[in-house]
Amino acid sequence: MLQSFKQLSAEPGTPLRQQPPNGRDVLAWLQQAQLKLQDAGIAQVSVTTRLDAAYDAVLFCCLAVACALRGLRCSRHTLAIAPPAASPGC
Repeated sequence: MLQSFKQLSAEPGTPLRQQPPNGRDVLAWLQQAQLKLQDAGIAQVSVTTRLDAAYDAVLFCCLAVACALRGLRCSRHTLAIAPPAASPGC
């Protein structure tokens, strides 16, 4: 079952850590997401490479959401992606 950032951050040993939101980091992640999304659209590279780039674009967006909305940093990719997928309210 998918959990929200709030639920995940309350678990013992969570890889989520509280940190004040940082606009520069959020902007950097969104810029990286945009670049990865552009890479995902390049037809001359393999499908696997395009899929990896698309995944990275989603990951960077989720990291930005976690930081901007919840003041959280995440050290595990799956935990960064799951809460936004669980609900728009994260």
